[in-house]
Amino acid sequence: MTLLKFANAGPALAAFLSGAFWIMAARAKIGASSEKVGVGWGGIPVNAKDHTGTVVDLLQTHALQSKWNSRAASMSGVAGMLGGIAFLFQLMN
Repeated sequence: MTLLKFANAGPALAAFLSGAFWIMAARAKIGASSEKVGVGWGGIPVNAKDHTGTVVDLLQTHALQSKWNSRAASMSGVAGMLGGIAFLFQLMN
């Protein structure tokens, strides 16, 4: 595999991972320990129903989504940087 092919494969792989991580973020949810829906101390929502009617722990679900979103954004940045490097290799050839 030539260096140019390797340089072009990197952005594609990083973009694929970014997309996969964003799908994981969109699907992430943590079930609530009880079926009670409402707010907790200080008015912060604790349990809420999602679009399917499932009761989820809102704060823990947001934390899990944040983790996957961070990974997706990182891979998106890596894809951009590797794409720039691949473009520079093409200019040199």
